[in-house]
Amino acid sequence: MRCKERERHRGNMANTIRQLDTVFVNLINDLMTLERQPLQRLTQRRDEIQVQKAVYNDLRNLLEDFQNAVKGLNSSYPLYAMTEGRAVKVSNTTGNATVLTASAGASAAPGTYEISDITLARQHRVFSSRQEYTNQALNLTGSFYLGGAATASVSGATGGAVAAFGTSAVESGLTELGTDSYAVETRQDGLGGWQFRVVNRAGEAVTVKKTDGSGTTSEWQSIPVGGVFDTGRGLTVTFGSDPQMYTEASRSGGAALANYTARGALIEVNAGDTLIDVVTRINRAAYAEGNRVSASIIDRQLVLTNERSGQNYLLQASDSNGGVLQSLGLVDGTGNFLNQQMPTDASMKVNGLLVTRSGNRGLSDIIHGLTIDLAPDAEGKSATLEVTSDVSAARKAIEDMLGKYNKLMDYLSAKVTNLKQTDGTYKRGALAGDYSIVTLRMELARQFGAAVTNSGAFGMLREVGISLDDSFKASISDAAKLESLLLSKRSDVTALFDQLSTNLTTTIGRFTGASGYMASVSSALDRQLESAKQQIDAMNSRLATREEQLYQQYGEIQAQLLTMTYMQQQFLAMYGNYNVYK
Repeated sequence: MRCKERERHRGNMANTIRQLDTVFVNLINDLMTLERQPLQRLTQRRDEIQVQKAVYNDLRNLLEDFQNAVKGLNSSYPLYAMTEGRAVKVSNTTGNATVLTASAGASAAPGTYEISDITLARQHRVFSSRQEYTNQALNLTGSFYLGGAATASVSGATGGAVAAFGTSAVESGLTELGTDSYAVETRQDGLGGWQFRVVNRAGEAVTVKKTDGSGTTSEWQSIPVGGVFDTGRGLTVTFGSDPQMYTEASRSGGAALANYTARGALIEVNAGDTLIDVVTRINRAAYAEGNRVSASIIDRQLVLTNERSGQNYLLQASDSNGGVLQSLGLVDGTGNFLNQQMPTDASMKVNGLLVTRSGNRGLSDIIHGLTIDLAPDAEGKSATLEVTSDVSAARKAIEDMLGKYNKLMDYLSAKVTNLKQTDGTYKRGALAGDYSIVTLRMELARQFGAAVTNSGAFGMLREVGISLDDSFKASISDAAKLESLLLSKRSDVTALFDQLSTNLTTTIGRFTGASGYMASVSSALDRQLESAKQQIDAMNSRLATREEQLYQQYGEIQAQLLTMTYMQQQFLAMYGNYNVYK
């Protein structure tokens, strides 16, 4: 209703304006200009509040960024950013060979490791007989299984809490377990009771369904007592019904072992298919995890290569019907491969100790904390790995904190000081009147330059190579000193930054968070802004009504004047030639 009424008034006023003389229109405009002055002041105040609110919001963001960077320097913080790292260097390689690459985690022990007598792991590879053509029909019809058997199967020994193994259909969205030996490890947790997990031959925990059906996991989970657990990936585990009979067991000590054979991919071959078509079908097929077989053509021979390397991982292939594999010269009448390269494990000596693994890459369990990748040219070669402490992460965390401190202090300086303008006058900073913010700036500068009581040998930042200039800007003034102390006296440096972080976090914490000063100021400004908006709306409504009244008032005056003018004209027309003194 109000909208319709307002539109009606606007329409009436528009008609009045078109009919009203410009003298009256200008008079009304002058009057409204005077009456709008309080509105202009109120609008200006609203804009000032919005600007002030934006300034406080920017300051809050800077404070929170600085606070997060400060927390990262405290060793008790979950996201501690100054963790001591490790750098790894490969040297003394044979000739110009790459030999290997390596990466180091923080847990790697600094030291030198001599890697020698390297033998690379190889995949199982089989070859067909040479075909006459690769792009003409083979005239073969049939099918064969690749990367597994015709049906999945399992055999093994029970133990721990496991009573039996079985097979089941693979759940939609999951990949079948690869052909391998799997151990069901069990343990009794003080909080979770009896738990289990499934581990492969390499000691890696494999992903299976959760017992509660909520997803998948490779972590320990509660044993479903007396029930059949379906991994969702082809293997089922039946647990015993009496927990009193359960025993803790690991892969190398008493765990139940399941020798699982995955179902292979069924490859169909038609009479018109060429060798190229067969290769395409093999490479596009879906396989169990780790059982993928890749196909290629070399010198008109079909070459099949197993995905996994290592002597325990053999390529599986068998004819289903039509004898396609036998016709291609891959297998004999009994299903044995005719031409093959047997798989081998990788081996090397590490500081004289012989180790073997099934693969060449991602070798993370040879030297604790190191992941090693053997290069293709590593066969028979040697190299030296040198692991050293790395302080780059700690220095970066300190630089990040100092950068955010400087950015915050620059912002505070610009907002709390009075700046001289080009005309000689001074402009008051947006936060110059906020004593809490002015005090915060001085307190932050004081804490950076003052002594910090802590349990270590250093009491001030300048003792570790960090200084403040006259404008309160902080920087690493002696990088070599800082890095040297991080290496040689890390615990003392850590103690200094732990206490500084605690002090700064306490100071900043009064301003941040839901109950902090910035939040209370923001709420107060929101209330002021809402009040100003309401007053502006009310004043706009009153002024609109006032303007309409003026147009109505002067419209009536104009109408009266027009009537009087008309009457005068009528009078003159009637009596203009009459002389009353005659």
